[in-house]
Amino acid sequence: LLRMKISGGTGHDPTLKYVTRYDRLDLGVPVEIGHIKVVNNKVSLSVVPGGLFRVKVWIISGQNISSAPNETTYRAKSSVPTKPRNLTITRVCKDGVELNWMPPREPNGELHYIIQYGSNTTN
Repeated sequence: LLRMKISGGTGHDPTLKYVTRYDRLDLGVPVEIGHIKVVNNKVSLSVVPGGLFRVKVWIISGQNISSAPNETTYRAKSSVPTKPRNLTITRVCKDGVELNWMPPREPNGELHYIIQYGSNTTN
């Protein structure tokens, strides 16, 4: 969920109205998601984790609309962590190995690790 505050000068002006639109940009071509309701100069958007979005806001005052929108892009955080970094074998013995690694750059929540092992020899 992306939340943003729209500021239109000094304080809240009840005579100003806003037209908003947001698009998803990471699908190869821009896809219009829809228009957003603005309440007290704030909007909330539902976003897809990892998606890239563009938000545009036009201001309407009376019968006039701003000629160019205020525009921003936003990449929603992924819901999955990035991979662990710098995985190294630090010690080898006859019945095991010792592994060390650094946590991912973007953990995106509480981390739990699964270590998978096996032989890559065939007979």
